[in-house]
Amino acid sequence: MADTITFKAPRVLDTGESVEGPVEVSNARPLPVQPRATALSIKGYQQIASLASAVGLTVPEGATIALIAPEGQAVRWRDDGTAPTASVGQPLAAGAELQYDVNLAAISFIEQAAGAKLNVTYYAVAG
Repeated sequence: MADTITFKAPRVLDTGESVEGPVEVSNARPLPVQPRATALSIKGYQQIASLASAVGLTVPEGATIALIAPEGQAVRWRDDGTAPTASVGQPLAAGAELQYDVNLAAISFIEQAAGAKLNVTYYAVAG
């Protein structure tokens, strides 16, 4: 395992200063790579159009993964047993996608501004 990573392209420091040439980062460790399921089966789709108050997912039987994409406005989500509010929770921008595979029954969403929709496709690992 390497202790140093050398970048060959120019980098910008936190100060905004551009650095030309190699930049070394000591004690670098590669991020662990999680194996990704190669075979998924679709379990269903849901669009949630009313997000003025916190709402959970309607999870189809057997689904273990949700691909969640807000449309129109950003949303916030929480999965710790407390409902999100328009200003508290993890933000998820309109047009972004969240692949969620923890406890699908625990996650809930709320819009940050009026007009958000949530598109959710549910999957399970095949086999």
